Amino acid sequence: MRKVDAQYMFGRAGTGDRVQVGLDLTFFAGSALEATSHMDLLTSTLRSKEWVLEVQPRATKEFDEGGETGIYVDGYTLTCDLSTLRKEEDQP
Repeated sequence: MRKVDAQYMFGRAGTGDRVQVGLDLTFFAGSALEATSHMDLLTSTLRSKEWVLEVQPRATKEFDEGGETGIYVDGYTLTCDLSTLRKEEDQP
């Protein structure tokens, strides 16, 4: 993670409060293809979580500099409903 930004969003018209998280990420690997599979694994894992409402991956860019290979993405965004975590833990 190169950058993390989060914004609390108040609920409107029947929707609950949410948190929108923006990430700038770098995935290092032996190739850009392998790095992309790592990002895809992150995306599918996040989408499987009950508290994640939406995942918006952005276009990636390859890099190969100084012996380091991989991809990076700016503005990878997910929207979360953290109230579901309270319900899972049986808290008020």
